[in-house]
Amino acid sequence: MECGCRPFVPLARFAGPAGGKAAGLRRLLTAGLPVPDTWVITHDLLERTSDGCLLAGARFLADTALRGAPAVVRSSAENEDVPLATGAGVYRSHLDRRTPEEIVAAVRWVRAARADADARAYRRMRRTGGSRVHVLVQRMIGCRTWGVLYTRDPVSDEPGMLVESSRGVSVPVVAGLGCEESYALPPAAAGGAGPSSWELDGRPLPELLWRLGGVLEREFGGPLDVEWGEDGQRLWVFQARPLTPASPVPAARNRPRPPATALRVTPVSRGYALGVPVPASPGPRPGAIVRLPVLPTAGELEGLRRAAGLLVQAGNVLSHAGALCREAGLPVALAPGGSPGDWAGPVLLDAVAGVVAPLSALPSHEREAAVAAVQFRAGLRPEPDGGPPYPPSLRAGRRRQSVAHRRPPATTPRRAAGRTELWLAERHMSAFAGNRALLLSVAGGSRVRFVGRAGGTGVEVGVPSRRAGGALLDRLGFRPVRRTGTPAARHGGTGR
Repeated sequence: MECGCRPFVPLARFAGPAGGKAAGLRRLLTAGLPVPDTWVITHDLLERTSDGCLLAGARFLADTALRGAPAVVRSSAENEDVPLATGAGVYRSHLDRRTPEEIVAAVRWVRAARADADARAYRRMRRTGGSRVHVLVQRMIGCRTWGVLYTRDPVSDEPGMLVESSRGVSVPVVAGLGCEESYALPPAAAGGAGPSSWELDGRPLPELLWRLGGVLEREFGGPLDVEWGEDGQRLWVFQARPLTPASPVPAARNRPRPPATALRVTPVSRGYALGVPVPASPGPRPGAIVRLPVLPTAGELEGLRRAAGLLVQAGNVLSHAGALCREAGLPVALAPGGSPGDWAGPVLLDAVAGVVAPLSALPSHEREAAVAAVQFRAGLRPEPDGGPPYPPSLRAGRRRQSVAHRRPPATTPRRAAGRTELWLAERHMSAFAGNRALLLSVAGGSRVRFVGRAGGTGVEVGVPSRRAGGALLDRLGFRPVRRTGTPAARHGGTGR
């Protein structure tokens, strides 16, 4: 037979390409880290290998190398576990495969997962080609504790590592079902040496994990997402993949400061969002802050791309779904108690400081900072970076009195306020459906006023420019319907 009924090749002796996960494990083995025995079967070999040959190879593996131990069958796709594309949780791993028949069935399921809805949605979102899926078979370790280590905290400004773990298998942590323990570790020491062995020997587990993070960062040259476990005797490493860069956020001096009464939440994916909290619905809701019971899968995330942000009731930061949200650059926070149901107007989701507050409760200066932060996330930068400027009050670091609030001298003639644009929310498409917004050009800058169904002044925010205000309204699901040049009723008026 062409493959000699041994299609499973030990990873330590395998030299060809076999996907991102296999490449990461090879580097772990080269660095002398404690990795369980792993075998690889490539996509091309799977294409031409019959089930009978696979079964014969699995029986040989079970009788010799595994010697009755269970196995884990993992994917190693070409668009998985590589820089800028983690593919976290897109392809399923199958744990505790004990018989040759179970191993072969898991191999076929992993390979078939390339056609699943989540995998196809992920390829569309990331615009990646390569649907070739190699398969890894790894000896399963009976762990007391299993968890995830990020060598850089993905949601904090402070340098350091973050750990989440649970007893037994890692399913609760990576599936976003929560964790039993979560703690932060100091950043890796520059030039620090790893331990002489990875045996526990009474040493605290956090200390070993801290040393492991330092060794891995030096080996890979950057921050990593590491899946690990301990069986009561030693620490094991099951996989390691590069972290995607965190979403950029404004400098601390330009960030909005919501009031102390704001709802506290736990950031999962950093960023800022403005919108109305709405429940998940089948249709798209551009500009909405969508409330979800759990973190979304890759397929669900594709339908939420135009949402402003997500508020999720249950989950954990280092889950696969959390990694996908950070990869998509979507602001996400955990709100276990849910958001208040009487928030009918727009709110600020601050997934950096970890708060949610109604926009109407923020002072006008903080509203301007909130709008500027949302625009920064959308790629608009302050003047030094070539984008539209922040409001003057943010650039100067102090409040400036605008012309609209000054009383003109008695001899000064009245002047027009400029053109006013009326924008309406697209019904069934926007969280503001049935509402309207006025993009006002006044003699001190541009402002956006959100007006409710029953009229009234609503909430007003400052924007750096009319162009930036239009971009904000477009993202929130509004469309321009009328432009007028009505002169202001008085100097510095709104032109209503």
